[in-house]
Amino acid sequence: MSTATLEPDTHHGVAASEMVICTIQPGEKAEAILTRTRQWLRLGVKAVWLVYPSSRVIHCYEPGGTIRSFGPGETLDGRPVLPGFKLAVDSIFPSIAPEPN
Repeated sequence: MSTATLEPDTHHGVAASEMVICTIQPGEKAEAILTRTRQWLRLGVKAVWLVYPSSRVIHCYEPGGTIRSFGPGETLDGRPVLPGFKLAVDSIFPSIAPEPN
């Protein structure tokens, strides 16, 4: 799993990153993933992207309960943290060749 690190802040306790991008590995527990996501959002992170390579899907969580999902053939956008950023989901994941018969 890849995540941003929350650094201590001498005035406020913890300084939150603007965004967390987390690659979800097969076998990770859904409850643990959601718990971490909620914690990051409570700490002030403005966007959490959960990347699922095995299904080629990215779930984008924002404060207030907004969840957006992007899959093959769709274009991921960077709001609210990266205005104007756009990236085709297909360009993130390698092409999967069909298995030979």
